[in-house]
Amino acid sequence: MATTTSTVTGVLIDRLGSTEGDIISGTSGNDTITGSSFDDSIYGGEGNDIITGGDGNDYFRITYNAGSDSIVGGAGNDKFVIRDNDWQFAANNTHTLTGGTGNDIYAISSENKSAVIITDFTAGVSGDVLDVVSLLTNSVNLIANPFLSSNRYFRLIQDTVTPANALFQWDQDGETGTQYAWKTVVTLQNTTAANFVAANFAPQIP
Repeated sequence: MATTTSTVTGVLIDRLGSTEGDIISGTSGNDTITGSSFDDSIYGGEGNDIITGGDGNDYFRITYNAGSDSIVGGAGNDKFVIRDNDWQFAANNTHTLTGGTGNDIYAISSENKSAVIITDFTAGVSGDVLDVVSLLTNSVNLIANPFLSSNRYFRLIQDTVTPANALFQWDQDGETGTQYAWKTVVTLQNTTAANFVAANFAPQIP
């Protein structure tokens, strides 16, 4: 079956106004989507999509996707929500996210099955944020700081294969549990794990 490729501004669902941005949805094919200079909401849909938000505080969502997306937020404080849990395709997908300038938020669902790469995460005070609410909510028997060495649920380590990259990993039932193992939630390119502070997580983790 042939795969369609659309090089379009996207399927415009709603124009909110000249200063409010647009709601744009991709097709089931491979789309190239470009947002406006305002606050857009962009949904890639299926396929291998290339998405650029442009200026403004944009919102991007990837869910149940049969493809790998490349998303560039651009200027502004953007939010990326990744919940790619397609049982058939997600494990083969890789989503590459570039926030651009601004303080960006990356929310990765506990149900996500795809690989996620962030190319420009800024660690430290006034940096970018990993939204880990879904991971915390679905951690088994978690009662304390998930980074505690006595029974870690979260860890940040340097990638042994590509040492310039940091890996944020999650063990759903903690290191002492036996049902789950460490899973890389997101790869952070050219990032030093030791530079992370509490403010780089939502909610903040001491």
